[in-house]
Amino acid sequence: MKKITLLMAGLALALGVLSFNANAAKNPHVVKAHSWTFGASVAANNATVSDLNNLTSGTHANVDKDLSGTALRVMGEYNFKRWFALGLGYDYLDSGKLKLSQGLEKVDVKIKQHVVELYGKFSTNIKGVELFAKAGPTLTYTKFSDLTDDTGTQFGAVLGAGASYRFSNGIGVRAGYDFLMHTAELENKNTGKTADFDAGLAYLGVTYNFR
Repeated sequence: MKKITLLMAGLALALGVLSFNANAAKNPHVVKAHSWTFGASVAANNATVSDLNNLTSGTHANVDKDLSGTALRVMGEYNFKRWFALGLGYDYLDSGKLKLSQGLEKVDVKIKQHVVELYGKFSTNIKGVELFAKAGPTLTYTKFSDLTDDTGTQFGAVLGAGASYRFSNGIGVRAGYDFLMHTAELENKNTGKTADFDAGLAYLGVTYNFR
């Protein structure tokens, strides 16, 4: 459902570009073409995992999860047009932990992730507020603590939507939600079955735009 909602939001914003107000060129709150935008954000991270029971299939262990955490992001974008930018971002994710238990033995497996995003951003402007959708590929490196041989790199994708406001001095604020698909995969060594991880980031940050 999240994926469908984000895709529909992206299509709506892409169509909105066609009706972009010509007066936007004179609006000091609108990002100008051929300009740069840099920013940093903090986020609440709500990770999800599918087929969690695959990790304990064929064993006597149990697994539970607490996948809430935080995230930090930095990004840079080049605005080819007022309505289109190409961006590169880096996210550091604290994605919570898995709780493994077998008899009296209990282990908390903490999940730390590093994500690189390459994305296109499509925007429209309504009374000085930029509404945007973004999409593109990602590359994620994940470390599962206490599972020394379980690190990995996964290709995935990001879908996102949000809003930003640029003040006349170039400083701005941005808020949004990004869904990071297929950030990690953890394998049960006994059965070969896997559990797949995603992440959802609700973020708030500051930006600076200049030519």
